[in-house]
Amino acid sequence: MDSAYTDYTIEDDLEQTSQISLKVMRKKKSTLVDLGDAVADELSLPFDDISLEMIYRGLYHFTMAHQKSKATDPVQYFANPHNRDLGIIKQKRKPNIKLIVSPFPDLQRGSDQFFFHHPPKAS
Repeated sequence: MDSAYTDYTIEDDLEQTSQISLKVMRKKKSTLVDLGDAVADELSLPFDDISLEMIYRGLYHFTMAHQKSKATDPVQYFANPHNRDLGIIKQKRKPNIKLIVSPFPDLQRGSDQFFFHHPPKAS
């Protein structure tokens, strides 16, 4: 038997497989980032307003539209106002509001217990 075959181990195969898998994941991520950046430019929005996860999920819809010859460019497809239901643009979060913890807020308007406050930290 050749020594090249006897030196081979399962660990070597797993290491090669994990390195290939890591390269594929990096390529997929960089492709999504590039596509998200192009969509953000097309919509004149900052990159942070675009959801890469929703672009990834929307690629299925683009593929189906492409197979039906309804779409050819993914950037145009995601930027189209008719496809806003795909959720590509992140929703703006509501600002934090103070929680009223009083069961009768009208009776305690001037009280310190009207709004929830974090207790002071003990020194």
